[in-house]
Amino acid sequence: MENDIIIKIENLWKYFNGKPVLKNINAEIEKGKITVVMGRSGCGKTVLMKNIVGILKPEKGKIIFEEQIINELSGEKKLEIIKNFGFLFQNSALFDWLTVEENIAFPLIEINKIKDKNIIKEKVYQLIEIIGLKGHEKKYPAELSGGMQKRTALARAIIHNPKIVILDEPTSGIDPATSSSIEELILDLKKRFGSTFLVITHDIKSAIKLADKIIFMKDGQIIWHGKPQEIVDQKEEEIRIFLKRLEFSQD
Repeated sequence: MENDIIIKIENLWKYFNGKPVLKNINAEIEKGKITVVMGRSGCGKTVLMKNIVGILKPEKGKIIFEEQIINELSGEKKLEIIKNFGFLFQNSALFDWLTVEENIAFPLIEINKIKDKNIIKEKVYQLIEIIGLKGHEKKYPAELSGGMQKRTALARAIIHNPKIVILDEPTSGIDPATSSSIEELILDLKKRFGSTFLVITHDIKSAIKLADKIIFMKDGQIIWHGKPQEIVDQKEEEIRIFLKRLEFSQD
């Protein structure tokens, strides 16, 4: 695999009840870049993400991560691959019974197997400072705003230094100002750590702000991919629908 490509998807097909939901997907995710997969609900973007991380297994095709075909692995070998991923789920999925610092520390303990409490505390508090949650370390998720929950979940996703961070609708369920601050945080983390992000979203404004590359899906297929500045010139009807939403938000 090319040195700058961390994940390569080749001729991927996925079926549910005999019907194709992913149709001959071919895509590449570059190291140190933000790749955004977008499209309306039901287009297949979340199913694609679940295939990439091994939650689902495709009927045809390959998902290659650092020379290994993920969809051909099972058991311990698959778990070893998954450790290279960080996740931010759509609803943040924080552990209600853990504080902010305990939620963030979880991957260090469970994935990196760090036992030294001083090392864990140092790493957690450094990241808490970066994500802007200093003073909220001892709070539980129920005591946090939606934006604070997203920040905590993002910190948990990135603290164990994964090779790729997957963000599922990182700006959903929060107001525009908070969404903008989360986007700025993602861009800052990319710059600080050289992180690779795969972002799943239906928010065209967020996609254009974050992406180095956009992959646009419709009905289980990739209908366009390219740089964010190129999408505004696209004539494809499905893309124009999303661009109208962008124009409306700027009025």
